[in-house]
Amino acid sequence: MSNSAIWKYQVEVQPGLVELEVPKYSKLLHLNVTKWGPNNILQFEKTWIWVRVDPEMKETETWRFRWFGTGHPIPDDHKLQYVDTVLLEEGKLVLHLFQDLNSM
Repeated sequence: MSNSAIWKYQVEVQPGLVELEVPKYSKLLHLNVTKWGPNNILQFEKTWIWVRVDPEMKETETWRFRWFGTGHPIPDDHKLQYVDTVLLEEGKLVLHLFQDLNSM
């Protein structure tokens, strides 16, 4: 990586796989939630990851993620790497993001 930059990608909260195209050899740095709405009134929340990338890298790779709620089963047949936990809906919904490494 000659010169790097940090890019932000939205990670949709949905069942099943969430896929993102990122420049090859990127490094996941952080997961967080941003709240959007006028006057700081919660209207909707978005989840994001921040990724260190080589902005000149033309090749991409697909990163796959899966969300699991607290108390929900996590399948043993998947090679999953924990990323982070987010609290949504003012802490009423707690979700855990895992990177699915099965196809990497």
